[in-house]
Amino acid sequence: MSTVTLMAVGDIVVNREDPDTALSGIRPLLDAADVTFGNFEGVLTDTHPVTPGGWAPALTGTRNVRALTGLDVVSLAHNHAMDAGSPGLADTMRALASVGVRPAGAGLTLADALRPVLVERGGLRVAVIAVTAVLQHGAEAGPHTPGVAPLRADDCYLSPYPGGCAPGVAPRVLSVLNETDWEAVAAAVGQAREAADLVVISAHWGDHTRPYVLTDHERLCAELLVEAGASLVLGHHHHMPRGVEVIAGTPVFFGLSHIAFDAPNYPGERGSLYRRTGVAVVELSAGGIERFGLVPCLIDDANVARPVGRSEPGWSDALDVLEQGQHVPGLGAKLVDNGWVFGGCDVVEFAQPTG
Repeated sequence: MSTVTLMAVGDIVVNREDPDTALSGIRPLLDAADVTFGNFEGVLTDTHPVTPGGWAPALTGTRNVRALTGLDVVSLAHNHAMDAGSPGLADTMRALASVGVRPAGAGLTLADALRPVLVERGGLRVAVIAVTAVLQHGAEAGPHTPGVAPLRADDCYLSPYPGGCAPGVAPRVLSVLNETDWEAVAAAVGQAREAADLVVISAHWGDHTRPYVLTDHERLCAELLVEAGASLVLGHHHHMPRGVEVIAGTPVFFGLSHIAFDAPNYPGERGSLYRRTGVAVVELSAGGIERFGLVPCLIDDANVARPVGRSEPGWSDALDVLEQGQHVPGLGAKLVDNGWVFGGCDVVEFAQPTG
């Protein structure tokens, strides 16, 4: 059985005059990969308005679906999937089907939302499941109602000084996992393990307000997903890069940032980190993950993410951002540059230290 290469990107919202430009900078990677994935964080509709409490920029016309051509699977498990209600979700799924893109993480019922998307390449069966920890109240799918696949938690706020009183000081946050959500997700992962050789989990999670940090909820869920049988975990939502860890041999990309995000102030007015992103490249085989890494990218003034190469002046800056993603949250995986090239683009590998 041959090795299969998976390519994954983070958040995507496309609303531009020429949608074909949105992923044009990484088109060589899309073309070279066997399996391609992204998180489509919008609603494709021409008829339905934004719901109360929804985010209007997430709604874009169905013509923008052209930008997603070349992606095999996209996640719809995120905090904007229901911004035009269930009719908007239905329009999105129809638009995706029109260009051959398969959605994960949302559906007419919770069972639909958690049903894995199966992709077979080179004799290898890959299952993709998508879940979200970040969502509007009521957006979760139920036994008989449409929505997204949730992996929620309830937050408790504790004093940073146990036994003392410090009014106004920022509290510690303790996130308590929703056990009902977790049991449904764990069951879905188990079923996917029976149907596929490898299980890829997409997770929309984390704190998008601070650079590099990882929440306790992200860390806990990553560990639980690996214990349940995930072969690879792909995180997003932060709109800034996050680090990579290896948990019991399973790579966890905590945050892939956004690859194309056509919304006010993204990325131009929010600072340089919002222009930093990357493309995950993972080699799969029947034995598991062979190697994995990231193609560093920089979003240019035309709002197109373009790979940064080893010979370019921006390479060292790109590596510094990746190093910070490992250092700040204290992740153990190390950056290793062995000269890997994929789709004509330079890839930085990650490896767990031995010994």
